[in-house]
This record gives sequence, structure tokens and C-alpha cells, in this order.
Amino acid sequence: MPGGHLVHFVIDASNGFDFSQASINHRGNGSAQYPPRMLLGLLIYGDATGRFSSREIERAAKKSRESV
Repeated sequence: MPGGHLVHFVIDASNGFDFSQASINHRGNGSAQYPPRMLLGLLIYGDATGRFSSREIERAAKKSRESV
């Protein structure tokens, strides 16, 4: 991604939070879980781009990843 891309701001913003109290379910049920920092980043990205549906955020993230 280019240096001024929104994703860099999102990464910096999510790095500013303390996730030491966040936990991941280690019971082994269901699919693998995503790290809390990444999920927060996706929520920030979705809000910043006007996408509020989880499916829209997923499509936008996949599209951004494919353009790299």
C-alpha cells in the first residue's frame, strides 16, 4: 500500500490500544479466531470508509488485499 493510504492510519490507531486484557477462546470450538487488534482495525477501517456491514467490510478488505 502507498505510504499515505488509510490502512497505515488504521494500523497506527489500533496499535494505540492496550489489548492485554483481551482474550481469545482457546477451547477449540469452531473456526480459528482472529486477533482482537486485527478485528478492531477492520472496524475502524469500515467506519472510516462508511461500511458498516460485516460483509461489506470483508469484501473491501479482500479487494484491498488483492490490489497489493
